Amino acid sequence: MDVINVWKKDFDLHFECPHFAIMPISANEDCENKKENLRLYGVKSLFYEVPQNSSDHSGLDILIAEIAELRGVRVSEPAVNMITRQTLGLK
Repeated sequence: MDVINVWKKDFDLHFECPHFAIMPISANEDCENKKENLRLYGVKSLFYEVPQNSSDHSGLDILIAEIAELRGVRVSEPAVNMITRQTLGLK
């Protein structure tokens, strides 16, 4: 949030949301309150669920897959590092 505070002071956003934050949230957290707080800083938030007191971020993979599907991107495409390794003949 410190970086966002500095950024907000340097740029007049007119309440536009030019940036996105993908963040974890647990079931007991107030999603709408977090969204509104971030919106005031010009940030549109996308949340994925994380079980309470857990480090399980598999919800991020699900969210990214859903976004990719909406945009018509094949999630099964190889990652850039795999393409690079294949191109260089590395295993």
